[in-house]
Amino acid sequence: MPTSSRRIHRPTRLEDVDRARFWSQVDVEPSGCWYWLGPINGKGYGVYGRWMAHRLAYTIVKGPIPDDLTLDHTCRNRSCLNPDHLEAVTNTENIRRGIAAAASEKGGSQKDPD
Repeated sequence: MPTSSRRIHRPTRLEDVDRARFWSQVDVEPSGCWYWLGPINGKGYGVYGRWMAHRLAYTIVKGPIPDDLTLDHTCRNRSCLNPDHLEAVTNTENIRRGIAAAASEKGGSQKDPD
C-alpha cells in the first residue's frame, strides 16, 4: 500500500502552533467579531489542525480554559474567535444561553429555570 511522503502538520501542543499562520486566517469585522476564514466543521465552528479555532484563540490571548468549563460565544456567532466574545462557562450554562437566544430570535420568551 503506497504512503504519501507529504505529512500534514496538525499541532496539538500550544507551543507548536504557527501563530502567524493561524492569525492570518482571521478577519476582524467592524461588528467586533473576528471571523475564521479557514475550515469550518459541520456545526459551524472553525477548525485549525486538531484545535477548535475559537478555543485556540482564547487560549493564546487569555490563557487555558479550565477543564470543567466550555466557551460560550456571547455574540452567538460560532465562527467568531474574538476572545472578548467568548466566556468560559459550564456546559449547562452554555446550553441554557443557547436555548434562551434561540427563543429570543423566534420572538418567544424563555422562562428562567427554578
